[in-house]
Amino acid sequence: MAGQGRQVQDIESLRGISIALVMIAHLPFLMPWPQLVFDYTSQLRFGAGVDLFFVVSGYVITMSLFRELDHGRLPAKTLLYHFWIKRFFRLIPPAVLVIGVTLVVVALVGETSIFSIHGGFSQASWGAFASLTEWMNIWAYIQVVNERPYTLLAHFWSLSLEEQFYLLWPIAVVALRRRNTLLLLSSALLIVYSFSDRDGVTDFAWWFRIDGLCWGTIIYLTADRWKRLEMSRPAALIFLASGLVALLGATSLFGSSPFSQSLMTLGAALCVFIAALDRDFLQGRGRVKLVINYLGSRSYTIYLWHILIFSGLQLAWVTFLPDMVATFSVLSAGLILVSLIPFLSVIELSYSFVERHGRRIGRRLVDRLRYSHVSGKISA
Repeated sequence: MAGQGRQVQDIESLRGISIALVMIAHLPFLMPWPQLVFDYTSQLRFGAGVDLFFVVSGYVITMSLFRELDHGRLPAKTLLYHFWIKRFFRLIPPAVLVIGVTLVVVALVGETSIFSIHGGFSQASWGAFASLTEWMNIWAYIQVVNERPYTLLAHFWSLSLEEQFYLLWPIAVVALRRRNTLLLLSSALLIVYSFSDRDGVTDFAWWFRIDGLCWGTIIYLTADRWKRLEMSRPAALIFLASGLVALLGATSLFGSSPFSQSLMTLGAALCVFIAALDRDFLQGRGRVKLVINYLGSRSYTIYLWHILIFSGLQLAWVTFLPDMVATFSVLSAGLILVSLIPFLSVIELSYSFVERHGRRIGRRLVDRLRYSHVSGKISA
């Protein structure tokens, strides 16, 4: 399997591309002139970066589980515990920090500022509870159909969906084990979902976009059939560009429909397929490579923080520099670039002292449990 025993660097690059697309989609949270952003971005669905994340997650999680299964050293229940422990310490500490800071900010300024459009402290509290208990996608749907305001934590809906996947898919993998059986299950779920109504946020299925996760699992489970595929770099880049066009432009070309949604996710799957070949097709040169790899390595932390930081910066501008940001100008555009300093500072601090530390704790705990398991077998 490509990438066995190590990271697939092209997959990490796709994480960087994904989070860049999501941040472009959410620029209205940052800019005091959101219509300017909408005018330039409305023709392309940059929010589809989330769907690219889903395909990547389906692939990476399935690969991680089968690495452990193929070693065959641990009982099924122990393998599940180890997986969930690492996921918990990797994901939950940074999320708790962002949720806590969000509640404090909304409590201090939420009722009397642009933050009030997100519903104030009451909505933020319910959003925090839904995020911590991993049902934000359900809660967000309820908010939408009842025409209630979003919370600043609404973007946690995709994290809740992924964590529901992290809970259920490992059980299926351990219980079924056979790749062909799991492939049949993923394919069946993909087909059923493809015929569901998910044209927009008022459709329940829109908040359970499992098609991307299914495509990711299918790509890994069929790896033995295509991993030796010969492909030149120019051909790979053409396929990658085609995938990105489908991902970003499907809804503009064909309207909002199950077909366009399926085409969009198929584009994401094509991108992940090219990356999973593990031939460094996405590894460019110079600063572009550095930026993409940086974004990829910190994509989770960036996703957690970006809405809160964007909204906070916009609040600061309209409060303290209202004349400067009243209209778009070279000076106000420069202010956007200056905002990279506090943005990157928060991201780097959170990544270095929370996310990486949580990962280390999870790995150490799993290593201790694995050692105690092996020691117990030897002594027995």
